Amino acid sequence: MPGQIEGVKTGQSLEPSQADLIDSFARGLRARNRSARTIKSYCDTANRFVTFLQDQGMPTSPTAVTREHIETYIADQLDRFTPSTADTRYRCLQQYFRWLDDEGEIPSHRWRRCRHRSSPTSPSMW
Repeated sequence: MPGQIEGVKTGQSLEPSQADLIDSFARGLRARNRSARTIKSYCDTANRFVTFLQDQGMPTSPTAVTREHIETYIADQLDRFTPSTADTRYRCLQQYFRWLDDEGEIPSHRWRRCRHRSSPTSPSMW
């Protein structure tokens, strides 16, 4: 799988850390000339999501995260913040997971069925 590295002593395949992936995501956004504010928003949301997963005892590896983990996170955001904030975080996560898919870091079929609607005017994107 792309993004995996060989372990030096064990020969095991190791996944890159979420921190490394988020750094690479930010680099790609800069290369596509996205605004500093957009990059900050996307990466802050990805980091918040990883922290949420850790706090909940959920897997943090991109290949182990499921639709249910994302939906649990968005439900938490809706419980704690306005629908607009939850919707923004959903859309930021959506960009991160699309990037992971494009980079071959996750199976693409996993994310295509995730749906979210935080407000009546918010279109369902995944």
